[in-house]
Amino acid sequence: MDAVKYKRRFFFTRKEAEDESVNVRENLDPGGLLERFGRGCAQTGLIATIPQGTTILRCRPRERRAEMFSKARELGPPPCRFARQNRMSPAGIPMFYGSDDRRTTLAEMPELPRHYAIGTFETMRPLRVLDLTQVRAPSIFYMSEEVDYDWLILTHEWVSA
Repeated sequence: MDAVKYKRRFFFTRKEAEDESVNVRENLDPGGLLERFGRGCAQTGLIATIPQGTTILRCRPRERRAEMFSKARELGPPPCRFARQNRMSPAGIPMFYGSDDRRTTLAEMPELPRHYAIGTFETMRPLRVLDLTQVRAPSIFYMSEEVDYDWLILTHEWVSA
């Protein structure tokens, strides 16, 4: 984490010079970091599958009550120029925020507009997702060779932020 916080906020394709004082886990290239992240997610049960045919809801603000949406692209992620920064996505990168229940769908809105529409989407194939509801709080009882205690601390801090 120190490398990301203080040395390399953004990742580059070239590793920095080897430094004996830096923990080897702090000196990963982007591919190595993603591989380690994926392995940690898989080992701690954070990868889930949403089956084909699952209904996903998405909320979208409307300018006026009579405004209607009839196409998926009108209710899908915004165009790049309208994609705003929020807690999980940077400005300019469109993301699809959806939920399987109306309450959560409404809660995902930065602020609930006066008029809104909720679209219903259906998955066309199984989707593999990162399920952050399964993150476990770290405990000394989980300290074993099968569980990476540092990983538990990282993921718990991440979802608690």
